Amino acid sequence: DLHTANWWLIVKNDPPVKVGYWPKELFANLRNGSLHAAWGGAGQEASNGYCPPLGSGRYPDSSYEYAAYFSHMYWLYRGSARLQPSNKIHEWVDKSNVYALKNDGNVRKMGYTLSYGGPG
Repeated sequence: DLHTANWWLIVKNDPPVKVGYWPKELFANLRNGSLHAAWGGAGQEASNGYCPPLGSGRYPDSSYEYAAYFSHMYWLYRGSARLQPSNKIHEWVDKSNVYALKNDGNVRKMGYTLSYGGPG
């Protein structure tokens, strides 16, 4: 928020939905903004070794009918310029035998998109 310097996570809908709010005092080092952003998900392994499903429980396969995904990803630069993730993206999955991530890049009518998930 350019007026208050507080941070918001907004989901693009009609109208937009404010999902998260963080006061500027929590991010003193970011008072001038940031050139980096991160997205992620987590599934916690139980003591018996069971890993729960992540996302929709399906591996990403470019079919957005079933896979969980983030779309229209961008952040605002100085309040108005929409910046998409750069080509210097670092992808990381720590349980690749049960979870996956697919960087779909720019998808027609969906903008920059990441799909993720797995059966656990």
